[in-house]
Amino acid sequence: MEKKILELVKKNKKYRYLDDSLINDKIRKRIKNEKLLGKREVESIVKEVRGELHSSYGSFQLGKKKREKLLEKKDFLSIMKTNVSTKERLNYYEDVYKKIFSITGKPAKIVDLGCGLNVFSFQFMRLKKLEYYGYDIGGDDVEFINKFIKMNSKISGKAFLWNALSDDVDMLPKCDVVFMFKLLDSLGKDYKFNESLILKVMKKTKFIVASFPTIKLSNRKMKFKERRWLEYMLERVGLKFEKFEIENEIFYVVSKK
Repeated sequence: MEKKILELVKKNKKYRYLDDSLINDKIRKRIKNEKLLGKREVESIVKEVRGELHSSYGSFQLGKKKREKLLEKKDFLSIMKTNVSTKERLNYYEDVYKKIFSITGKPAKIVDLGCGLNVFSFQFMRLKKLEYYGYDIGGDDVEFINKFIKMNSKISGKAFLWNALSDDVDMLPKCDVVFMFKLLDSLGKDYKFNESLILKVMKKTKFIVASFPTIKLSNRKMKFKERRWLEYMLERVGLKFEKFEIENEIFYVVSKK
């Protein structure tokens, strides 16, 4: 039954290239007794899973059909406009990186968890060279990123299919900075899991840069923009942080004391 529901979820092309393990995790949480699953129950599970996937992944994606042609033309700005998060940051990227690197120093090696199309903002980093490793649940995005890396002489590294909820952090390479832009909110409000993930990732790097949206999917401003749970947790485990904001996003630069 789980396999059948997976196939039904992935009939929507928006979720066709997502990691199966990610979708199966969400399906299992909703199956209490397979024997009681009728057509109506299956349809309900498919609808609920697609809704959750849209909130955590699909809502960040806009039309992908023209991306290959844009890549051939090296029209990277237009490519960035096909992803909601990179589009929102487009006018702020240079300032974002300036603020981040003023704290971390200019990195030689970056790991980007939940990377989306963030690597296409490389031009705003003002780095001569970069070793970059991107990790994401979207198989088509991973393939697309690797094409970009191969055609850019200033970037080395690779993108990988990776599910933060199930894949091992030990596989990540050590680096100067780890980006986790809009990742933690998309994993759900399991603060213990997020704490564990941050502590494991911190062993791999000097700095973590985690960001969070300050607007809801409905485009309404959030009443409380700061993530107090994160601030309290970082203080409790002995990590320090600096934070700054752009129009629709708040950034935390985390490091050891």
